[in-house]
Amino acid sequence: MNPTNSIGYPVTIPAAAAPPAPVKFYNAAATTGTGTFNITPKLRISLPANSYAGAYTSTLTFAITSGP
Repeated sequence: MNPTNSIGYPVTIPAAAAPPAPVKFYNAAATTGTGTFNITPKLRISLPANSYAGAYTSTLTFAITSGP
């Protein structure tokens, strides 16, 4: 059965000098999401207009925190 997601979009991930608290971008309701399925997240990065030119980096960590 395909997963039933209850997360509303867009999901905002706050920017900070230190890592922010985890943010869920997808979840599956109980008794859904068994078997094989694809999740394709899309990311959009917004920078203030007065940002300095240069190279910026960030780290995105993905975790499956529970399962059947």
